[in-house]
Amino acid sequence: MIQRYSREQITKIWQPENKYKIWLDIEIYAAEAMEKFKIIPKGIAKEIRKKAKINPDRIDQIEKRVKHDVIAFLTSITEKVGQKAKFLHQGMTSSDVLDTCFNIQLHQSGKIVGTFAHINPGIEQYVAKKLKFKIEPISTQVIPRDRHAYFFSVLAIIASSAERLATEIRHLQRTEVLEVEEFFSAGQKGSSAMPHKRNPVLSENITGLARLIRSYAYPALENVVLWHERDISHSSVERNIGPDATVTLDFVLTRLSGIIKNLIVYPKNMQKNLEKFNGLIFSQSVLLKLTQKGMTRELAYKVVQKNAMKTWSANESFFDNLNNDKQIKSKLSTEDLKKLFNMNSHLRYINTIYGRVFKS
Repeated sequence: MIQRYSREQITKIWQPENKYKIWLDIEIYAAEAMEKFKIIPKGIAKEIRKKAKINPDRIDQIEKRVKHDVIAFLTSITEKVGQKAKFLHQGMTSSDVLDTCFNIQLHQSGKIVGTFAHINPGIEQYVAKKLKFKIEPISTQVIPRDRHAYFFSVLAIIASSAERLATEIRHLQRTEVLEVEEFFSAGQKGSSAMPHKRNPVLSENITGLARLIRSYAYPALENVVLWHERDISHSSVERNIGPDATVTLDFVLTRLSGIIKNLIVYPKNMQKNLEKFNGLIFSQSVLLKLTQKGMTRELAYKVVQKNAMKTWSANESFFDNLNNDKQIKSKLSTEDLKKLFNMNSHLRYINTIYGRVFKS
């Protein structure tokens, strides 16, 4: 079962309170590992966990002075924990915290790095295991941003898939088609000028938001290239596209789910629209049956097309035109044609298709 986040929950992922909580978890897990490797005194991590308090306002206040978010965070923790907080962040750099946190936030809506000159690889393995992450196999200052570019590209593809369905609904709601329709609530109005209109506003909204989500993939791709594999030009971009892309896509999927759940379907209009073609939709079935009866494909195509064009131009019955064609009647009887002009033949494998889609 897929767990759906509420809008409030997914928004909270990107709020400072959650970010700093993740930072604290990372620092404490790293401290636990350092205790294990006897780099810092035993019991430090437990005491820090007990005394540390997250105060976003205080962190912001300190950051205004020091102009560094991680230093401001560590300073605020020290104010609550005392001198033992000096054992936090041993041998680590800001990107160790920021990159890992960003991946956790992406995973809620990874990894710790460096050349290991100042931090034991075992510490990385310990923290990664605690956070249920895989370790970045190469040694680098920051996580390679091609991983994030892939993530945002997937979001863009999901948004495009949602837009594909939304666009189909918009088309099917057109007055001259009207095979399905968005739910239209009591008192709702579709147009300021034309009282009869019932516009697919929700589907149109999805179309627009999908364009926005796709636009986030481009800056994510631009973030892949970093000077000396470690500059922080990506960070300002990610602070925007992280929450914006995930929250917007959550909104799109929730809206699409609501549209489909409440979609009004008009089977009679579907039947009427099919009948507008005077049976032309069965041309392929006739073509294939003629080849099975011994007619060459080229000749079969020619005679079926001739009757199809006559049906188009004269608005006549395709069945009657075929039934009156001597070349076709030499291969197919009236009963054969009736069997081919059966709509149910197009639906005989419908349960197999549904089974493929919904088997999971």
